[in-house]
Amino acid sequence: MKNRNYGLSSNHVFSQMIVCGECSELFRRVHWNNHGCRSIVWRCVSRLQPADVICHARTVNEEVLKNVVVQAFNEMLGSRSTYRKRLRDNLAAVIRGYADDEALEIDKRLAELQQELINHASSREDYNDIADEIFRIREMKQKNFTDTAVRDEQVKRINELNDFISQQDTELTEFDESLARRWLKEITIWSDRITVELKSWMSIEIKI
Repeated sequence: MKNRNYGLSSNHVFSQMIVCGECSELFRRVHWNNHGCRSIVWRCVSRLQPADVICHARTVNEEVLKNVVVQAFNEMLGSRSTYRKRLRDNLAAVIRGYADDEALEIDKRLAELQQELINHASSREDYNDIADEIFRIREMKQKNFTDTAVRDEQVKRINELNDFISQQDTELTEFDESLARRWLKEITIWSDRITVELKSWMSIEIKI
């Protein structure tokens, strides 16, 4: 992925979220005045400033993006059973990816090393290698703890989206910014479609 640090504003719901499918750069929000007709559009930064590549990404009206998001949500709500199954599969994949057995093995090995350290210290033997190994295992434990927190957040997101699909009994009639901020992760602009990715390992393609 290319460098995306352009100092873009993060206030707008779509900021730092719209990605070019052709060159992988971000899209920027632009106020456009075309022959007296004003509108707000999103354009790839490769087309707005000097870049190493020539990008042919389309310019997308902001209202089109909002409509695409509404379509994506309604696609989920209109095919509840299909998308709920996908969420269950995603949930199983997340849980498989973070096996609790690893944490138990780390704790077991750490306890063994700590006992070895005590034994060597009591007999005045050199224990630098053991101390180094303990430090390495503790780093692994910290990483495992961090990974577990990531897993828990992913599980929470998946369950929350599943609840939303189950409880939302009507399709959306207009763009809802609060829902967008809660669920949207990334929107990729292609020449013939837009991919809407949610914060639950779920993506929906909308033809344009």
